[in-house]
Amino acid sequence: MKVSFNYQSRSALPLEALQADFHLQHKKQYTFQLDAPIEWVNFHLVASVPVPKPSFPEQPQPEASQTPAIYAESKVDFGSFGTHTSMVYERDSLSSGTVLEGPAIIAEKDTSTVLPPGFQLTIDRWGNLIIKKGNGYE
Repeated sequence: MKVSFNYQSRSALPLEALQADFHLQHKKQYTFQLDAPIEWVNFHLVASVPVPKPSFPEQPQPEASQTPAIYAESKVDFGSFGTHTSMVYERDSLSSGTVLEGPAIIAEKDTSTVLPPGFQLTIDRWGNLIIKKGNGYE
């Protein structure tokens, strides 16, 4: 049987209150009260603890003349979007505020990001790649 208990004190847990709640719930559900000791089978604990919000460093704004470094140009098969000549960009050269239109590939040391035709990639101020579908593609 499930017995909910909202406890917010920092002192010892009042087992008597838990036992009383159990007996009350048992009587409501089964129409009688147990005279035997309660056996605790399992616990499900949900805790809420306030923590300070982390701060993440923002990427510095690029100089106006800085452009993304194109690593290569390659024909890429995008499945239902067809085969397109695509630029392959070095991820490390993309800075905050960069906007790229698909088709493109963003290459990193440990992964690659595929930007299909009709999609747009924007780098936010923390360096995240935000990809949105463009017009005409459902």
